[in-house]
Amino acid sequence: MSSMNPNSPITVGRRTVLQGMTALAGLGLIAGTVPAAFADQPDASADFTAVSKALTARSDLASPLQKALYLAFKAQDGSFDAKLARLATLMGTGDVDNLKTLLTGPNADLAAMPGEILTGWYLGIVGKGKHSVCVAYASDLSNKLVADVLHPQSYAYGAYGSWARKPV
Repeated sequence: MSSMNPNSPITVGRRTVLQGMTALAGLGLIAGTVPAAFADQPDASADFTAVSKALTARSDLASPLQKALYLAFKAQDGSFDAKLARLATLMGTGDVDNLKTLLTGPNADLAAMPGEILTGWYLGIVGKGKHSVCVAYASDLSNKLVADVLHPQSYAYGAYGSWARKPV
């Protein structure tokens, strides 16, 4: 049992008040830096959006998946933004049908990039081999295109047991 009397006044020492004020000031400093840390997180760049829309011929690309793909590509290749800017400039001509021709000569280092971006959108995978990253599964474009007929493997839609045969 506690020896405190509920009717006695609460006495707070100067040390306790100073500790509380220090803690509140510290929280104020932390609260000021947290939004700034998250503000530096990049959104999917305008170049990535434009290139993706041109390559997929779709304007309804999901923003969360777009951001995840963009960040995964940046993590895989430190020069991704520079290459992407060059690819966007080449594709800015609107001549996507002749992209293979445009990606020869001095732009040969960009030749694999359209296929990698399309693989990301349609299969949800960025990178190759041991360095590949699965960014999406059910939300990738290949599953969305056939969603009216097929569902991704291992996904059981409905309530628990709805996929099983009912007992006789």
